[in-house]
Amino acid sequence: QSHGVASVKEFFVPSNAEGLKTQMALANYRPVWLAGWVYTSYFYAFCRPYLSGWTAIVNELVSSYDVLKAREYVYSGSVKLIWGENDRLIPLSVGRALEKHYGNAQLFIIPKCGHLATMERAGEVTRVIAG
Repeated sequence: QSHGVASVKEFFVPSNAEGLKTQMALANYRPVWLAGWVYTSYFYAFCRPYLSGWTAIVNELVSSYDVLKAREYVYSGSVKLIWGENDRLIPLSVGRALEKHYGNAQLFIIPKCGHLATMERAGEVTRVIAG
């Protein structure tokens, strides 16, 4: 609701180009202006054909939330957590909590970046991964 949608499904499975525009506005640090026809074209070419599959995935995740939350995840190797400093979808506080939870994790914070670090700051993400 804080993102202007009625449900998790409505956010992750947009039913129209306006929903896609909402996703992009929240996921990026800096607003990206695109003409309305670009969102519409992208929605019909790359979203609409897959909506039933995405709906099934989101419904399964929502219905399995308690099971997934209770599961203990163990990683034997080192873990690099790459987080946008200004992520409005999954706040930086979650990244900090994950770093503390896993003794073998290291949090890399990408400044002036939202949720889509691989798109907004690809060079920095590549350096972290290669490092």
